Amino acid sequence: MEQIREDLEEYALVIDYLPTGKSFSARSEPILQLLGETKFTLLEAVPKDGDVKVGERLYIGKGERDKVSLIKSRLSYENLTEGAKNELHNAITTIIRGNEKRFVDFFNTASPLNIRMHSLELLPGIGKKHLAAIIDAREEKPFESFHDITNRVPLLQDPVKLLTERILLELKGDSRFYILTRPQHAHTA
Repeated sequence: MEQIREDLEEYALVIDYLPTGKSFSARSEPILQLLGETKFTLLEAVPKDGDVKVGERLYIGKGERDKVSLIKSRLSYENLTEGAKNELHNAITTIIRGNEKRFVDFFNTASPLNIRMHSLELLPGIGKKHLAAIIDAREEKPFESFHDITNRVPLLQDPVKLLTERILLELKGDSRFYILTRPQHAHTA
């Protein structure tokens, strides 16, 4: 029985579609730039046909794919088109909102990284006071939704916004810790 690797993305959102490929490429095949839903992996793929739209959710797993013929490579943030970079924030927010339970569970189960820092402190805007308030609230009762987090933790910004900003930092490679994304390779296409 074939074992499916846990690190492979099953679904991705289209963050850019280049119908004639990249301008500097010798081959002019259509290109998709994608953002994986599970580990926010940046990918480049070849579509089966031109019926693809930015923001569309596509199956990219091991089975029969309806709109993607080939996953070419992983990408680094620097290799994204300007259009993909501009769409990235919206795509991340869409994924977070579409997987609310998963990200609320992050607030419920996040743990210390070392003796001086908690993984929740990696979210922009969360310092020691917010950290203490989050931990106290979740020990009282686990959070059930983003709305619940906002209501029970005084003066906390929108949790979706905090998560989106953190994921963007990690995707740009501006982090020592990768808590929500897959670390980028030093040599990407």
